[in-house]
Amino acid sequence: MTLLAVDGLSIDGPGGRHIVRDFAIDVEEGEVVGVVGESGSGKTLTALSLLGLLPSGVRAASGEAHLGGVRYLHKGRIQERPHATMIFQNPTAALNPTMRIGAQLKRLLVFLEKRHDWRTRAEALLDSVGIDEPRAVMSRYPHQLSGGMNQRVMIAMALAAEPRLLIADEPTTGLDVTVQAQILDLIRVTVTTRGIGVLFVSHDMGVIAQTCHRVAVMYDGEVREFAGVDEIFHAPRADYTRTLLAAAGQPSGRVDDGTPAR
Repeated sequence: MTLLAVDGLSIDGPGGRHIVRDFAIDVEEGEVVGVVGESGSGKTLTALSLLGLLPSGVRAASGEAHLGGVRYLHKGRIQERPHATMIFQNPTAALNPTMRIGAQLKRLLVFLEKRHDWRTRAEALLDSVGIDEPRAVMSRYPHQLSGGMNQRVMIAMALAAEPRLLIADEPTTGLDVTVQAQILDLIRVTVTTRGIGVLFVSHDMGVIAQTCHRVAVMYDGEVREFAGVDEIFHAPRADYTRTLLAAAGQPSGRVDDGTPAR
């Protein structure tokens, strides 16, 4: 079943400069769809526009999006809050450096659930993303945790709202290879156990190969190719996709021997 359907999304920058043109994509329930491309291709702005989070001076000029069959974005404008959340690129910067982890979870849970017995729920959320000592972690500030631990906290916060769609913007940037693999595995398990859809934004072709079922390849604000991950890596149709694979050192196929988990 189609969970997210985006059609004709265009984004303009200062002076009416076109940043993204006619973006179209769909995400099924229980599917991870990747958006890949070089820096400046429009990946992150596209993701932000789907939640109404574009920076000042940048606007979605046209397009619509449906989530679960309900249109929530029309003519580039958010009409109602979608049942979707986002994992941001830099978890240490995204978390409030002046607040303990527990205080940040408390603020979120009280807002979402209108309840004050938040502590048990917060500990359960942290435990669900593989944090072994959630109570101890809640007493710490973001700078006292590793990048991987902060990313797990961010994922827990994103899941607190029980979203149907999770948008992950470069969720493994800056993490070492071992922690990166753990975060990717956590996202795959989350998709399998919760049945949600994920829009996974990355510039890393290896990460895309390991994580996604289908892939949209962006260049200069446009989707140049949208196909299954095996087709993208083994039989790409677009010249730009082949160039991107060659630049990433993957001219002849995927770098891993696994397949994304359904």
